[in-house]
Amino acid sequence: MDLIERQAAIDAIDGLPNCYNGYSDSYDKSYIIGVLEELPSAEPRCIATIQLSQEQLDEAFEKVKADILSVKPKTGKWIGGELGECSVCGHKGCASDIWDRCKEHFCPNCGTRLEE
Repeated sequence: MDLIERQAAIDAIDGLPNCYNGYSDSYDKSYIIGVLEELPSAEPRCIATIQLSQEQLDEAFEKVKADILSVKPKTGKWIGGELGECSVCGHKGCASDIWDRCKEHFCPNCGTRLEE
């Protein structure tokens, strides 16, 4: 998106040469300028500025880090017959002959770590 200055657009319209076609173009120019003046600004508007000290940032970081480290990964099992089924979400997918060749033992649907 291109951003232009409103006044530059108004000046460009106002500076157009008059057309002598039997009609007044001054109304057209003033109408266009009026529309430009009514358009909302394209500049981003900042509603509020939040300023945190380095101490506050460090404290917030430590809280987020603690939350991340406290999450225990889900574990489940492949259950069922020839096509395994995730015990957590029920996704059917890993056939028993493929299981031995799987590098990662995770359900492709819910991400649970699965044991044989």
